[in-house]
Amino acid sequence: MRYAISTTWRHDNPIDDGALQAIMADSKATAESDGIVEVVWFKLDAHTHGSILLYSSEEAYEKHQERLKEFRKTRTGITLLREEKGPSIAVLSEV
Repeated sequence: MRYAISTTWRHDNPIDDGALQAIMADSKATAESDGIVEVVWFKLDAHTHGSILLYSSEEAYEKHQERLKEFRKTRTGITLLREEKGPSIAVLSEV
């Protein structure tokens, strides 16, 4: 069963799309070994972005949390507004 997490982030400065794309590209090499199936970051407004992560399992999500905590410590000027997570109940590509 897949495990999903959705977050919303507020940036002190306007979002730099290129910088977020570079961060995503840098993390791509470790995504599969971390059990990450997909990541989508999307802009809500100039200072707010949302994210959707789909993991191969809840265990993969839990294992990846340490890496995420370390990464988030380096991200100054960004505040987590909300986080929701749970097991998937239906995934379009799997039905």
